[in-house]
Amino acid sequence: SSGGGISNTNEQSYHPSIGVGDDGNPIVAWDDRDGGSREIFVRRFDGNIWVEMGSGSASGGGMSNNVGSSHRASLTVGPDGNPIVAWEDTTGGDWEVYIKKFNGASWVEVGSGSASGNGVSDDVDSSIHPVVAIGSDNNSVVAWYGQISGEIYLKKFNSISWVEMGSGSASGGGISNSAGNSDYPSLVTDVYGNMVLVWNDDSAGDYEIYVKKFNGVAWVEIGASSASGGGISDTVNNSLYPLVARGGDGNPIIVWHEELDQEDGEVYVKKFNG
Repeated sequence: SSGGGISNTNEQSYHPSIGVGDDGNPIVAWDDRDGGSREIFVRRFDGNIWVEMGSGSASGGGMSNNVGSSHRASLTVGPDGNPIVAWEDTTGGDWEVYIKKFNGASWVEVGSGSASGNGVSDDVDSSIHPVVAIGSDNNSVVAWYGQISGEIYLKKFNSISWVEMGSGSASGGGISNSAGNSDYPSLVTDVYGNMVLVWNDDSAGDYEIYVKKFNGVAWVEIGASSASGGGISDTVNNSLYPLVARGGDGNPIIVWHEELDQEDGEVYVKKFNG
């Protein structure tokens, strides 16, 4: 946390995302311009120093290593203890969501085409701000923001291909399906194995924090009005950039930035008590 830090490159390093490997040590992904264009870099702590995961994962073209611009890595750790990274990428011509995993030796796609062409998102929208998590079946789930539609979309990997998680989760109005702009998704699995999705939404006039979970059939609210009106934040100011984690009781805890005015922002937290 001084000098060149973990990245220690000659260019600017942006948007870090962190996970913990099965050895208890952290793994960090970020986007970096050290190779000329923005690429996704990854390093892990081996107990002594920060090292690459696979040849060139934090130099040159990084682990993304493609012709487009690669931004905003989201990292999670799979059931095998190896990292899975999602990011937004322009290689296919517009912004699409790409995903790769580390197999112990190199970085590979999660299903055919997950990090090339139209990627996982595979739509006509501009797909950005991805977040990746592990579902109850130990497969990857990814959510993102459709910049043109202003909605939140989500797909899961079913061990063969990327598919919707409930009807319409990656088409039409997506999971958010609101009258406002829905952005900055965050994901976690609760104690019951349900996928929980959080985002900020301005349907009520200012931005509020909205939450839904997948109950095995459809995406539903968690508690009264968690994805309508004032949501779970329910303040008179803009509530932005939520992050969700699973608490010790298995229920979601949500933290966000509360914009009190143009010069004063605070960090707010709520948990669901069941």
